[in-house]
Amino acid sequence: MSGTFPTSPAPSSMVQKSIQPTMVSQSHSLKRNVRSRGGQRWAFSLSFQARRRAEMAPLIAFALSQRGQYGTFSFVPAVIGKRQATGGGTPVIRTTTASGRTVPVTGVTPSQTLGLAGDFIKFGSHSKVYMLTADAAADINGNVDLSIEPALYAQVAQAESVILDNVSFTVAFASDLVETPIEPPLKYSWNCELVEVLP
Repeated sequence: MSGTFPTSPAPSSMVQKSIQPTMVSQSHSLKRNVRSRGGQRWAFSLSFQARRRAEMAPLIAFALSQRGQYGTFSFVPAVIGKRQATGGGTPVIRTTTASGRTVPVTGVTPSQTLGLAGDFIKFGSHSKVYMLTADAAADINGNVDLSIEPALYAQVAQAESVILDNVSFTVAFASDLVETPIEPPLKYSWNCELVEVLP
């Protein structure tokens, strides 16, 4: 992995995407058959409006240093990279879990909400990012079962850390082309697409 996507300048706009390939067919009687391939990854479309060369040049240089789609790097999306809830504690995995969409967690401040539906989450042992699909309110013992999407890509071990703030995605550029429109007097604009690199 080579570096972290610059936080300045911030994108003027961002589109968050979830990609989950499915196989869909339809019979002559119009019955629908569908199968999930079991994969999922995140993608982000970033747009930067016209800015001075001094602001944009470091960002363009970073993009070039990735050599198209070759390099991977960290990306923490502004605002949505942080959880909506404010529950405290030191959340860790309660019991080793190998698969599924429910992850048992402990160490949350009792009776507080660790995260809300739509918050990103990841675990200490691997780089895949997940999303909470339901609010995560701890019981009086500080335990909560997290509902996530997609299903776990890798096992999470007991006492492993749970990350809900400044969630960083391992990504690559989706294209080998770095195209930079330049408007007089030397105003740069730029668009790019980032795709999650799966572990």
